[in-house]
Amino acid sequence: MNNIYLKKADQIQFFRFICFGMIFLWHAKVWQIKFLPSNVGAQTGLFFFFLLTGVVSSYSLESKDLAPTKKNIIEYVIRKIIKIYPLYFLTNLVTFLYEGGQEYVTTHNVKMFIFMVGSFIISSLMLQTWLFMPFVCNTVGWYLASMIWLSIVNIPFTNWAKSKRNQKKPILRMLGIICLAFIYLIVLSSLQFFIPFGAGAYFFQTPVFCLGFHIIGLALGQIILIVKNNYPEWSLQVNKFTAIETIVLLIWLVIVFIPGEMAPLPIALGLLFDILLIFVFMLGYGKISVILRTKPLVFLGDISFECYIIHQVIIKIYSGINGWESFGFFGNAYALAICFTITIAIALYTSKITSFLELNANF
Repeated sequence: MNNIYLKKADQIQFFRFICFGMIFLWHAKVWQIKFLPSNVGAQTGLFFFFLLTGVVSSYSLESKDLAPTKKNIIEYVIRKIIKIYPLYFLTNLVTFLYEGGQEYVTTHNVKMFIFMVGSFIISSLMLQTWLFMPFVCNTVGWYLASMIWLSIVNIPFTNWAKSKRNQKKPILRMLGIICLAFIYLIVLSSLQFFIPFGAGAYFFQTPVFCLGFHIIGLALGQIILIVKNNYPEWSLQVNKFTAIETIVLLIWLVIVFIPGEMAPLPIALGLLFDILLIFVFMLGYGKISVILRTKPLVFLGDISFECYIIHQVIIKIYSGINGWESFGFFGNAYALAICFTITIAIALYTSKITSFLELNANF
């Protein structure tokens, strides 16, 4: 495939930052400000992260000739781990200390100390995602662990998809896979009520369930690659794609601002328009995409991953020091602004370390 179609899709980066912001607001929902995205926005943002992970995996593996061997898959997963693990481990360690690890030592509470140490080890080994055991206030680590486990399927899937690309109707084949993944998610969603001990809600964060989102992302990435390669003339239809980008973006924004608790219809609409948004803006043929490629917006997108990893711990620590009570609108706005600013500041620093690790891991 011609490398001109594989240039970095900077126009999608700022959406990562927006989605991080919505997840941030949900974890800090006790300070919720009216008219800002809440439950539906956070879930839509989380879907976006999972889908985009699959899309980017297809995109990045397109120019690499990696056979689906055990050696290649293990090395690929290790490079993924190297990228996130230092900051991931640090947030686990801070969680352990802040949630009473040191207190249990000084009070000689051996039972709770052993429990906390066990939870810390399980989370550090990224096994909590299989054991229905989120690590106290660092539940974002659960999703990161699921993403790492799911990266095992990236090379086998992309190799299979490439081998089928020259056969008839490759786009329809990928659409069929997306439909099957939707059915998979619907069927598994119905199983939560049969999981004992109230752990059904945790099932949605396991690799078994999230595999559906990841496969949708991988297949969507293949569709984008096929379209870019087979229909290069679309890139000349700037006005048409500007209109499409505008419509999809406006509908997506309406969905994420839906108030109230999570309900099946808004959640389904959020997932559907996440897919459409990623498809349209990964193509990047409209004028809105040009705006989104500006350096400040791309930069915010580049640090969104670090922001995502650390934000929940920062919210928890700030609330522990100052209390959850914030005294109305201005108190809520102040608490949100402080936690958000600290998150951005730490992410700016840690992003340099992440870039260094990526470079040395040839990620």
